[in-house]
Amino acid sequence: MPRGLFTLRKFQHDNGQKTFFGKTGNLDGDDIIDAILEKKACARFICKKVYSYFVNETIEISYVDKMTDVFYKDYDIEKLMRFVFTQSWFYDTKNIGSKNKVSNRIFGRFIKNCTCKLC
Repeated sequence: MPRGLFTLRKFQHDNGQKTFFGKTGNLDGDDIIDAILEKKACARFICKKVYSYFVNETIEISYVDKMTDVFYKDYDIEKLMRFVFTQSWFYDTKNIGSKNKVSNRIFGRFIKNCTCKLC
């Protein structure tokens, strides 16, 4: 997993012992982010947001659980989105149109097949 980008200001940093999510030590920003990402709840939170935005605002927890299993392995958003877009439940009638996906799919096909330069 790539390391986060942030500025460490040595004179403002607390170099003492800290405890965060059960880990104790001279923790820095990367350590805190790593501790958060180690929690499966973090992946589940993100997957719920993705499901709500791309699929349906009514959360189907069994699908979110499957998404979480895919995403939690390496937090690869591309793998997650490919998984979502290839699932039959993404195209269920109860989900079609709930997030205006029809026009998004048509636009996506247009862009994929378009040979003209858009920008």
